[in-house]
Amino acid sequence: MTAAQLAGTWSDGHGGTLRLAADGSARAEGLTDHESAYEDKADARSARYRCTGTGRWVYEPGDSTTWGQHLKLAIDGCEFHDFAIASDDAGWSIGGTPDHPKLNRQYGDLDAPEWYTLTR
Repeated sequence: MTAAQLAGTWSDGHGGTLRLAADGSARAEGLTDHESAYEDKADARSARYRCTGTGRWVYEPGDSTTWGQHLKLAIDGCEFHDFAIASDDAGWSIGGTPDHPKLNRQYGDLDAPEWYTLTR
């Protein structure tokens, strides 16, 4: 993937969308903040754990393998503040295939993580 290929609209399949613009701006509409729900021991389907806001994103190509590619995202009103986190926690990992890319974010128990996935 490249930064240009990441630009566009991503969906969580449950009404939430993330729009990444080529200029580095981002807009979330109804994305689920699973981490906050997990910390509250709550049902993540609650409207309380949906976030909408604007922010910014950057693509980190990593090394020569696809495993090193990441998207760092900061959205006002959401818990996605990847710009402020340590470099060993890279935010959203990029997976899938070139024809069907996915953005994946780990949440919950570090020993038994769950994944929030956005697709095109």
